[in-house]
Amino acid sequence: MRILALAPRHLGDGVMALPALAGLARHGDLTIRAPSWGAALYRDIPTVSPGPADVAVIFPPSVRAAWSVRAVPRRIGVGRVDRTIRGVPRWDVAIRRALLTDRVEEATHQAETYARLAAAVGATAIGPPTWTARDDDPSVEVPGGHIGLNPACQVGIRAWGGWGELAAALSLPVVYYAGPGEDPGGSPSRVGLSIPAFGRALRRCAVFVSSDTGPAHFARACGVPTVVLHGPTAAARTGPTGAVPVEGPDPGCRPCYGKACGIGRICMSIPVSEVLAAIARASA
Repeated sequence: MRILALAPRHLGDGVMALPALAGLARHGDLTIRAPSWGAALYRDIPTVSPGPADVAVIFPPSVRAAWSVRAVPRRIGVGRVDRTIRGVPRWDVAIRRALLTDRVEEATHQAETYARLAAAVGATAIGPPTWTARDDDPSVEVPGGHIGLNPACQVGIRAWGGWGELAAALSLPVVYYAGPGEDPGGSPSRVGLSIPAFGRALRRCAVFVSSDTGPAHFARACGVPTVVLHGPTAAARTGPTGAVPVEGPDPGCRPCYGKACGIGRICMSIPVSEVLAAIARASA
């Protein structure tokens, strides 16, 4: 069986898909279509060169993704029915469902949803996501036993204002991590690392602290004790497996996964003391 997998578009989702993709590779000849970071993230999953596929497993929940593989005989994806306008399914949801030959229901946690996609082909997703850095990966100069801080969303709904106070309260050395073009929020910092370089740096990290973003999922997949701040997101739905969650106040609308907030981002009012306590639990 030749399987074409359309990997998730975002790094955190991509990490959560690792067990499902590995299961698909064990089940058939797998080709993965992924964003630019996919080659490094999925480097340990056996794949074959692109060619005509018997089945497409569609991880992104978009019409575009489903449309791009419309010529594949069997097309498996999540068949969402919860997005409606006045009780009528949104046009994009209806079109996507029509493009799928096999539809699976969403699970509570995103990683389990991805496992269901693999199971629809007959494959099995085993264990939590794991990723292993290699000795020949690019070396990054960071102190051993440091605390990694990933402010990531310094503006917008997931922004947290306690990073500076947190860094000042820590007794271990601190390194700020940021993606390409992002403001690291402090110094010393490592910005725009490749997946292999980031993984190599994390080998020297004692605890990684982040909002619910891709780097948090990747750090946990690398085996690093990880603390995740949840404001508009929920640990039970998208939190990295095995991470220590810190959830802010719930004004009644969490999780919203929104890009804006009309009530002042109450959910991100997380005391620094709670984050320090979570770091202690993660490192115990």
